[in-house]
Amino acid sequence: MNDEELQHLEKIRKTHEKRLRFLEIQAATYGIDTPPHISTEIEDLHKEIDNINKQLLYNTTVSVSQTNRPIDTQKEINQPVDSNRLRVFLCHSSGDKPAIRKLYQQLIAEGFNPWLDEENLLPGQDWQKEIPKSVKTSDVVLVCLSH
Repeated sequence: MNDEELQHLEKIRKTHEKRLRFLEIQAATYGIDTPPHISTEIEDLHKEIDNINKQLLYNTTVSVSQTNRPIDTQKEINQPVDSNRLRVFLCHSSGDKPAIRKLYQQLIAEGFNPWLDEENLLPGQDWQKEIPKSVKTSDVVLVCLSH
């Protein structure tokens, strides 16, 4: 698989993950009265994301192997993020956004599941409601301070 196809798969995965987060919020709002079509779509998205992660992991592993470099850590193959990874909320000043984007990418490469507003907020979502929800559902809140 070439770089363009891998990037396309990454975009599809991100889209699925955003839709999944939206549906999980809806399901949490409904509680035990969640409509079956929402539950079914959540299950389907989990399966689809897992399949994409497997494809990405396989293709990244193959491309790294073909460079004759030893693969001794998951970091080297950019292990995809899944829902069982440690959720890290990135708290930062907007002036630090370039450094936080870099940190976000490093956390993904290390196998964490970071939350960054520009990556995880869906268009039209009320950020004043979504950010506190994301903080509450995170395992870790990483506060990044600058001068």
